[in-house]
Amino acid sequence: MPETEKVLWELAAAVKEDYKKRLTGSGHIASKALVNSVTQEVIVGDATYEVVLHLEDYWKYVENDTRGRKTGLPGRKDPPFDAIYKWVRIKRIIPRPNEKGKIPTLRSLAWMIAHKIGEVGTKGTHDLEKTKDTIIPDYLDRLRDAVGRDAIIYINRYITQVFPK
Repeated sequence: MPETEKVLWELAAAVKEDYKKRLTGSGHIASKALVNSVTQEVIVGDATYEVVLHLEDYWKYVENDTRGRKTGLPGRKDPPFDAIYKWVRIKRIIPRPNEKGKIPTLRSLAWMIAHKIGEVGTKGTHDLEKTKDTIIPDYLDRLRDAVGRDAIIYINRYITQVFPK
């Protein structure tokens, strides 16, 4: 395996572990689905390398702020009810009586939460961005060195093929 690829796999593993720690620290562990979904991959193309993280689709809502209708953006909708209802059950959120003393059902509570998110939005934790900003700078020198070593190996192989002894 070329040196560059080795370093990229180490980078991918470091990003994965740091991101999982940040998600846990931010409290995004209700079902553990997002934390457990994090896998990494290094894709080697003809002239490119990619480090890819595979995540649950909803990672972007955890990462980024969502804007509600009150922000003035047209077309904003409530989040999917089923996802909020599942979250309420997993988190074991206990409904409290309203001002009239009535205790809502879990379904009613989930609807109210989804509607409130649709109105005012949510604040993202930007855990992936923090991971990227923390981990990648530590690997830049290692990547430069690895690319240089791989280039020397490639050049030496090319020279010996073109100009055999």
